[in-house]
Order: sequence, then structure tokens, then C-alpha cells
Amino acid sequence: MKTFANSSTRTSAMFVAGFAALFTVTAGASAADLYVSTLGKDTNVGTSSSAPLRTIQRAAVLAKPGYVVHVAPGTYTETVTSTVSGTATARIRFVSDTKYGAILKPVTGAYTMWSQRGGYTDIDGFQVNGAGSTSVRIGIAMTGGNSSVRNSWIHDVAMTSGCDNRGGGGIVTDQSRGKTYSNYQIFNNRVHKVGGGCGYIQGIYHNSSGMIMNNVVSSTSQGINLGHDNNNTLIMNNTLFANSGYGVRYGGCKEAYNNGCPTRNIQVHNNIIYANGGGIQGPIASEDVGNSVSTNLVYANRTNFDLASPSSATKTGIISADPKFVQYLASGDGNYHLQTTSPVISKGLTANAPITDFDGKTRGAKIDFGAYESYLY
Repeated sequence: MKTFANSSTRTSAMFVAGFAALFTVTAGASAADLYVSTLGKDTNVGTSSSAPLRTIQRAAVLAKPGYVVHVAPGTYTETVTSTVSGTATARIRFVSDTKYGAILKPVTGAYTMWSQRGGYTDIDGFQVNGAGSTSVRIGIAMTGGNSSVRNSWIHDVAMTSGCDNRGGGGIVTDQSRGKTYSNYQIFNNRVHKVGGGCGYIQGIYHNSSGMIMNNVVSSTSQGINLGHDNNNTLIMNNTLFANSGYGVRYGGCKEAYNNGCPTRNIQVHNNIIYANGGGIQGPIASEDVGNSVSTNLVYANRTNFDLASPSSATKTGIISADPKFVQYLASGDGNYHLQTTSPVISKGLTANAPITDFDGKTRGAKIDFGAYESYLY
């Protein structure tokens, strides 16, 4: 059984040399609170839980730097577009008061369910459910920089929306080339059933710098795909399985544009990449430097590695063995915690690792691979 520390000495900031910037998300003191409920009215002021707003969108319009938007459990059928930015010291936070309890459903004809265009904003604890839509291509899109999606469940997105090069994904950041925004955190999310096997639609489609940690991604095309202009990204302690494409893929900009966008300083560590169409794929070019895919479990994928020669990344400390989940089901309905006999227990790198796991449990001084720390099962 794992021994856990009462407090952690690690942070989840990037201390790896060459990372462009660092930022951490802290709750801080809210300047004001807004409340949203299915029983509310958008004619309300929304500053009291006894007189809440009706839509997340109305709260997005009213929110200002430092605001916390509390969303009560219920189903919200709407498109959310938030353009207001917080600041480094006064972030805007959208919080589902019950984890997964606030459910966002798409309106007819919607392409993106939640478009987060303002910066310094956090989306925390929502369920984004695109089931039944034939138009939705993106669950959550972030384009404002210095923002995060965490503790959320994104599923059934673009399952029946066709397959073409318009792309899409469960979580998408900056889906363009030459943008100026950067630094996103994608933490502790469950991303499941995205794209219906379409190679253009990804689980997490990241096109900037930032950190992707503690996510469980299954039944998508590429589980985590780093695309246009992507550099300085840390991919750590994710559990990726049963995706039709690669568990982790980086270097998409070069494929799309052929030149002018090298992939540099991509760090892929402590991940479990199991039973996917592929394990890890990276680009082939002399300018793609500073990348590392060391210390991962990569096993039972149709192709475990496609880094070619010359390799675009260092590759050491790879474990090729069954991760020994408590209950593996390709459907995503299993238990992806680790048995006590798992080969990845206490084998993870500690530098820059997340201080807690998917469940919010503190990781020990020696940490495991994947989104979950091992417990006694």
C-alpha cells in the first residue's frame, strides 16, 4: 500500500528549462459571486443564491475580474461564449457547485458548446454532454490564454457530426496558427467518446504552451494531440486507453504547414498509454529539439512508438507491461485505479509532477504513473 505525505513539497508549475512561462491557478478572494440555477431568471441581478440567474451565458456577460460564478446542479441547454478576461491576480472562475452536476447540453446547430475567449479564466467541475447533436464539433474551446479546464467530464462530442478537416475535440486550445496567447492548464478531466473515430477530431487538442495532467482519456481519435505552433508543454500523469489513434501525438503543425513551426520542449512523462491505435508519435526534423517521452508505460498499442530516425525525442525508462488496472474495460466504464501489483507504482518522475491525483488525493514522495495513485484494493 502506498504511503502518502500529509503535505506536498512539489508544485505543478514548470521548472523545466526552456518553458516559456509559468502560472498557477489559485482561488484567491472573489471580488463578487454570481449564482446560476435552472430555477433562476436572467432578469435577476444574480448576486444571491436566493435570486440566481437562469443561464451560464448571462453570468458570463456579467462576470468581471475576480468573480466566481457558482452553477447549481441541473441541465443547461445553451451555448456559452465568454469574452471577458480576468487578470493574473483576479481570475474569473466558473464552478459547478456539484462535480459533474451542472450539465451543459448543446442547442440545435451549435458547433462549439463552450467558447472561452477571455483570458485568466477557469472552468471547474462541469459535465459537457454533446449526445444527440449532429452539429457539435467542440466541447470546450479556450482561446484567451492563461486559462484552465479542470475536474470536468466531456463526453459524446462530435459522435455523429461527420468527419472532415474542420477538426474539433473534447477540449481545444487556440486552434489556429500564429496566435499570441499561451499557457493553458488541462487538469483532472475525464474525456470520453469524442469524434466517433474521426481522425480530425481529438480528445484533447492543444495548440499552445501549458500543462496537461491527471486526465483520463478514452474512446477518442488521438487522446492528446499537440497541433499548430505547439511548444513548451508538459504532459504528465495521464491515463490514455482505447483511443483509435495515438495516446499522445505531437508535431501536427509540421504536417499541416510543412515548415516554419518546429516542435520544441515537449515533455511527456508518467503516463499510462495502453491499448490504443498507437502509443506516442512525434515529428522528424532537426529543428525539433528539447523533447522527451521518457518514463511512461506504453503497452498493447498497435504501434507503441513512431518517433522514427533521427528521433525527435529522448526515450528512456519505458515500461512495456500490463498496467494492472483494478478493472479494465475498453468502454470506459471500468476502474482505472492501479492494483497493488502494478509495475508503475512508485516509478514516476517527481519533478514537476502534480501534487494530487485525479481523485484529489495527495501523491506520495514516490509517485505512480497515470492519473490515479495506488490505494489498497
